[in-house]
Amino acid sequence: MRDEALAKTRRPLLLGVLVAFALASAYVWSLARLQPAGVDFAPLWTGARVALSDPARLYDFRYVTELQGWPLGPDKLRPFAYPPTLALILAPFAGLPFLAAYGLWMAASGALFLAAGLKARAPWWFVVFAPVSLVVYAGQVTFLVGALMLFALALRNRPWLAGVLWGLAACVKPQMLVFAPLGLLAEGRWRSLAGAAAAGLLTMALSAAAFGVQPWFEWVGSLGRFHDLVFSDPELAGDAATPYGVLVLWGLPGWPAYLLVPVMAVLVWIVFRRTQDVTARLAAVAGAAMLSGPYALAYDRAVIAPAVAAGLIGTLNDRRWLLSVACAALYALIAPLGFLGVLGGMAMPWLAARAGRDHSAA
Repeated sequence: MRDEALAKTRRPLLLGVLVAFALASAYVWSLARLQPAGVDFAPLWTGARVALSDPARLYDFRYVTELQGWPLGPDKLRPFAYPPTLALILAPFAGLPFLAAYGLWMAASGALFLAAGLKARAPWWFVVFAPVSLVVYAGQVTFLVGALMLFALALRNRPWLAGVLWGLAACVKPQMLVFAPLGLLAEGRWRSLAGAAAAGLLTMALSAAAFGVQPWFEWVGSLGRFHDLVFSDPELAGDAATPYGVLVLWGLPGWPAYLLVPVMAVLVWIVFRRTQDVTARLAAVAGAAMLSGPYALAYDRAVIAPAVAAGLIGTLNDRRWLLSVACAALYALIAPLGFLGVLGGMAMPWLAARAGRDHSAA
């Protein structure tokens, strides 16, 4: 009864917290004075069009930039940096005018992300966080990646289908999935691993049939150029949500950040062994990828928004709630040292789990 009364008294406070987060999220749209909406969708849409018309030039950074003609001018390179499989997925949007394609992409992928979050039992208002708004404003692929990961984690009783979803997510943004196989291994999910491999290989084969094999070699060769492009630009490097990016921004070598890889691997293994909570596993896999990889930006944090919202609800009747609010605020903050926001988001499922254990013991 005491816990219920505490949760009831805190609900108005939670509403106030959410209003504050929504206002911070709305502030994202003030970026319009600096760059137009859809700035990141422009190279995706253009890349899909190039893949269909002239696939040999898909990873020609200058060519793809010049075809866009905007939004930052021809001197600001805006390449298509994703694998050819994403160009295949985006092909249906290539025939549409830019604004129609951008609107339809965000509506469709956003609806999938919301549906996946609700299936994972996250409250619907996870969409109010600033990283989520940033995805919409930029026109990124984060919603699709997050939706596929959430559905894959939720469909434990359908291992083959879950594996297919893991494989498709890896075809969109492979760096976000680097720890997913380890989590599946920790559970012995062999059919999901097989399904992921089959779906990934089939999608790669379809992209090769559509665009040829050469773009795959060119994509691999472009990764170093893309790394140099990002970290030679102080604005992009300053937005990095990774320890690697912070080190480079400070003029230090970034490689010490890779020392986090074994730490993150152990974390993912432990999470998958100890809990079946979908949002906790999502935060572990995506958070580990962001903390140990070289490149992730503020919008990538939107992937773990359902875990942050679920954590706020899970600690509502617990003494740790104010700590949860602080972690959520750290997660939602769009600022330098963005990897601290990743840590804040990853802490939320842990705080909720501790609260649950304490109340079960009581």
